[in-house]
Amino acid sequence: MTLPLPPPTGKEQKTVALPTASLKVMPQVGSDEPLVARVIGSPWLMSGDFYKASEGSISYRKSEADPFYKLPVLKVLGATYFEGDMSLAFKDMKVLADWLKK
Repeated sequence: MTLPLPPPTGKEQKTVALPTASLKVMPQVGSDEPLVARVIGSPWLMSGDFYKASEGSISYRKSEADPFYKLPVLKVLGATYFEGDMSLAFKDMKVLADWLKK
């Protein structure tokens, strides 16, 4: 499984946490310097069915605003197929790094 597993409780767990991080950048009007530049941690809660996939692939849409497509995929370590629901509570989101306050 390529997702982190929750700690064992001895009981059925209805959700699995998927910790993610995202970059939030907001530009200032009339300036190249950002007004906000933060890394946000978001623990998505996933509920549903997980399936192990024998093969996997990854692709990105070309976008200069989000240039991940330029990174080479050297090796696929594993693949999991998920079918279900994902939810995120605003109260659980945390600022992991504020690049303008350093």
